[in-house]
Amino acid sequence: MTYFEYPYLDDEEKEIIESLNRGEWAPLSDEDYAREAASLVKAARNYLGLPPEENPQIPSRRRLLSLAELIAELPEDKQSATQYLDDADRRIIEAYWRGETVAASENKLCEIVVHMLMAVEQDQQAKAAAEFMQRNAPSRFTKPSNGSRKMSTTTILEQYIANHPGSAERYREAVSIFPGGVTHDNRYAEPFPLYITHGQGPRKWDVDGHEYIDYVSGHGALLLGHSHPAIADAVAEQIRRGTHLGACTDEEVRWARAIMNLMPAIERVRFHSSGTEATLMAMRLARAYTGRNKVIKLQDHFHGWHDYAMAGSDRPAPGVPAETWGSMVIVPAGDLDAAQQAMERDSDIAAIILEPTGAHYGQLPFDVPAYLAGLRALCDRHGVALIFDEVVTGFRASSGGAQVRYGVSPDLTTMAKIVAGALPGGAVGGKADIVDMIAQRGD
Repeated sequence: MTYFEYPYLDDEEKEIIESLNRGEWAPLSDEDYAREAASLVKAARNYLGLPPEENPQIPSRRRLLSLAELIAELPEDKQSATQYLDDADRRIIEAYWRGETVAASENKLCEIVVHMLMAVEQDQQAKAAAEFMQRNAPSRFTKPSNGSRKMSTTTILEQYIANHPGSAERYREAVSIFPGGVTHDNRYAEPFPLYITHGQGPRKWDVDGHEYIDYVSGHGALLLGHSHPAIADAVAEQIRRGTHLGACTDEEVRWARAIMNLMPAIERVRFHSSGTEATLMAMRLARAYTGRNKVIKLQDHFHGWHDYAMAGSDRPAPGVPAETWGSMVIVPAGDLDAAQQAMERDSDIAAIILEPTGAHYGQLPFDVPAYLAGLRALCDRHGVALIFDEVVTGFRASSGGAQVRYGVSPDLTTMAKIVAGALPGGAVGGKADIVDMIAQRGD
């Protein structure tokens, strides 16, 4: 079945789909991509027997080609495709095709079809890999007459699929539970992510028994590696004493003092549950202290998932109000002149927030010492709060973070990951008169 044969597609759309199925793929303008993606969504809805959608949800560019191929590969008999679904989704889709009324939205029905497509794709890849491995058994290596070892022509993807059946099986279930089949965007991988059972020190192991050197390191949180004995013992002891006492404790005082000793610029601390909460509170504190509304954010710098932190392009992300977007000012990273111009032309700037060594774990660096010192001077001149997001750099760039290493004291510091020993936790610290904006005042 090739869905571009359906009469509901016009000639231009048919050519688009035919070119996709021939594997022709060239850089697309936004207009061309939107047209092609809309054609694909149109085909998926037709497969379900749904009417055309006026404003379809557009799939990502990297999924467009594979989805086009998959719809073309679905069995002519729709019922046979349901073998890839769990019982609940199978009952919904089969009832729908029988013409019965089902308690599922059109979006849910389309979601079920996408799950089928992903499962078909994985099944086909797994079969292809198994057939290849069978042809090349018993070993991935052949021994030429000269005695040297040479790896067979198995592709990386084929080896990955063949070596990780346990992860593939778990991902098939996960796509019916989690959006995209994962619980964090960084874990999304094609054709499927790895499923890990445990870690020790710098290594971890997956469900299929493979051992890895772990460069992810808990997204940077595991300064001492996995399951360090001192941390494991301390956590186990505290669990026996209680994990949510709903009251003040000696431990929170010790924890705050340790942070303040390492980062002398911090005079007050407020703990939170994540880095996202910490940056949200830091922005709020800066606004409250200065009486201003806007925050400068550097392009590509990451500060969590709240609405303000998502700013960074020319339009709001879905679900973020335009009014929220309008309170954020985006400037190029490392450009002091751009930051200065933003402060000079707008007297409503409350703060500037940044990752002090550059975006993406420092992969997009700038002249750190000069830039940080320059920002400090600009903020002092314009009465703007300087916020260092040290979720990544805190206690890693140095024991006192980037601020101690480069000798630049921010007004506020946000922390997470390492500050909580890789457990859920975060903190905001900074000047007493700013952080005390949330202190009880009896009013």
